[in-house]
Amino acid sequence: MRWFRYEAIIILFLFVLIGLTGCHATWNGNKPEKVLIYEYQSEDSYELLREVNENTEEAKVLINLAQDVKEQNDRMDLPSSDYRLDFSLDNGDTISYSLWLNQDLGSGVIMEKPSRFAEISSSDVNKLDDILRD
Repeated sequence: MRWFRYEAIIILFLFVLIGLTGCHATWNGNKPEKVLIYEYQSEDSYELLREVNENTEEAKVLINLAQDVKEQNDRMDLPSSDYRLDFSLDNGDTISYSLWLNQDLGSGVIMEKPSRFAEISSSDVNKLDDILRD
């Protein structure tokens, strides 16, 4: 019985540790300070749509989407993106992601480069739509 208590405490500690480290969005230890959202206008031309500051619900949604991007076995080649997200980090670096949304189908893709991307769920498409229309 005593062994079970120690196991339970260790497992609880691991969950707390994972939860605490997972709550802070960082890129190689650098925290995003703001997200600039650009809308595609014409060939290689984007217009600043809005700026989202850190510690807001909108920033959390955008950061979570960017952190879902993973290296894939496939490459994805798409037309010019609908939006570009520029994450300005506290070390002065900027990381850019391309964003494609289809509100009618409730789908989307976020991509750092052709082999690093993630599909976006319909609930996240709705959240993004609210952020972009705000």
